[in-house]
Amino acid sequence: MNSQKGFTLIELMIVVAIIGILAAIAIPQYQNYTARANGASAVASLGSAKTGVALNLQQGIAACDNVALPANGVCLNGVLTSGNIGTGALATNAQLTPAVANAATITWTCTVNIAAAVTNTCTLRP
Repeated sequence: MNSQKGFTLIELMIVVAIIGILAAIAIPQYQNYTARANGASAVASLGSAKTGVALNLQQGIAACDNVALPANGVCLNGVLTSGNIGTGALATNAQLTPAVANAATITWTCTVNIAAAVTNTCTLRP
């Protein structure tokens, strides 16, 4: 008898179909994960600038005076905007907006902008 070794065409097509289904699920999930990580990194990059703006607001001086910003970061009237983290459709930046209730209480509103998705808001602790 002749015994043949190897896979049939049907078996190979089933394996290719399974890999295609897994890729169709995994790739969008990975892109979401990458975008969230870029957003968290953008918010974290503004941490020291956030402290500087808060101190300036509490002391009653111009909010952006002598505030150390990250690379490509912008401070305009106390609103902090990070530079883009990531590239292409997943390029992400964060914007922190202060709201001063009184000299001791400053609340921050956080917005993360992802080029390929809608704007997301994030929660910050004062």
